[in-house]
Amino acid sequence: MITPSRQQFIGQMMLWGLMVTALSGSGCDNGQRSIRGPWYSGNFSVECNYPEKIEVKEWKGFGFAGPLNGVASRSGSKGSHFGRITSLPSQTTVYWGEFDSNTAWKTQTIDLRGVVPRNTEGTTVFTLSEDGIWSVRFEPTSPDEE
Repeated sequence: MITPSRQQFIGQMMLWGLMVTALSGSGCDNGQRSIRGPWYSGNFSVECNYPEKIEVKEWKGFGFAGPLNGVASRSGSKGSHFGRITSLPSQTTVYWGEFDSNTAWKTQTIDLRGVVPRNTEGTTVFTLSEDGIWSVRFEPTSPDEE
């Protein structure tokens, strides 16, 4: 026989189990997504169509996961992978210049709002044009690439 206090205890344990399951994300979309908020996952890629070799000094606004700093050549690309992160900046400012040049560093602010969809995987591609203007686009990962 189950006493009223034992029945109350079982009810509380079931409630705790449901809360833990919901907060951990298990049971939500094969256990891969959480109800805790948006997520982003994939790669950052930097493509260079500029006629000279360039050096990217910094991408402002990104924390530990962001596009790579360093040298990029014409028609070349550099990439970095990032696991699940919960936010992306609404904009980034890139500091860049021609490699081994005495010219001043250049800056451009790039609006990222609406570029990368929430809760999806893919590659965020930053491209430097021949005339030195940065653009950004998102390429979703196709199901057979996952």
